[in-house]
Amino acid sequence: MSTRSALSGGDQFTMPEAESLAPVYLVYGAEDLLVDETVQGLVEVAVPAECRGFNLDVLQGADADVRDVIARASAFPMMGDRRAVIVRDVDRFGPKELDLLAMYVSQPSPSTLLVLTALKPDMRRKAFALVKKSGNAVECKQYTESQLPGWITRRAKLKGSAIEQDACRLLSSLVGRSMRELDHELDKLISFAGERNVVTVEDVSVVVGVTRQYNIFEFQRSIGSGETRKAIEILNHLLEAGNGAPYIVVMLTSYFTTLWKMHALRRKGFSADQIAAELKRERWALAEYFTALEHYSVFQVERSLGLLLAVDERSKSGGDAPSLLHTMLVEVMEYKDAVSVG
Repeated sequence: MSTRSALSGGDQFTMPEAESLAPVYLVYGAEDLLVDETVQGLVEVAVPAECRGFNLDVLQGADADVRDVIARASAFPMMGDRRAVIVRDVDRFGPKELDLLAMYVSQPSPSTLLVLTALKPDMRRKAFALVKKSGNAVECKQYTESQLPGWITRRAKLKGSAIEQDACRLLSSLVGRSMRELDHELDKLISFAGERNVVTVEDVSVVVGVTRQYNIFEFQRSIGSGETRKAIEILNHLLEAGNGAPYIVVMLTSYFTTLWKMHALRRKGFSADQIAAELKRERWALAEYFTALEHYSVFQVERSLGLLLAVDERSKSGGDAPSLLHTMLVEVMEYKDAVSVG
């Protein structure tokens, strides 16, 4: 049987064909964009567009009467084979209402698609437990920081465009993990890129509000290439733009952790291509990291990670974050080892 994704570039759920639809689905989780797109995909499979005026009901759990939900779900479709009933925020129902809903879920109408959505349903409740047991509970999880660039790339492709890897990383670091916000910003970026059809770091810098000269990735590059004056200048601009110590520490920790992994792989005899494959990165995207390996020995990478940890701990204890960051940067740059590594 052929399948298609419900999540416009996602990979958490595979949409069934119409003949394989279950009568009840529970779609839940923290990523509301994926919840909405999963629900939309199920409706599109279940009810043709021309029949939705008669055969689609959308209710809110905070306002709906569970008896009305059951009545609508039990009704026969009009001018079509199936009707759909969507109940949002069903976790707003009380225990008695959920018990009534469980009675329907245990014997659902075969001509109705009932889709329940929730943020964090109590799976101990019978209504939810029955759907989960049937294998039709779909959790829409938030993607991790490392997964987001790949999702952004797939999303851009589905929109008929492309986006550079560094642009993906910058976009996710600036916007955060909300896929809805990322999708909104991506639409603006694609429109801004126009006929070029490729979103660049420069585009993200202009549209999202950070200049290319003073973004976090230029900061990393200046550190990696040993440009102390430039690194200090960029740090000042990052702080003036409102970037806090936690964000800067996290990004630099990720940067030096990657360097540490690359040193370890080199010691094992891995080639540049093998290192890129092991880190699941394109070789061109690691060019700046290979440059940094010539400036930072394993000892200095580990020392830099220790300095970053100290900044994190002291800033959380009330220390002056800008001062701590400047001191850390000077120590990292002053004591770097100008050695050739392998």
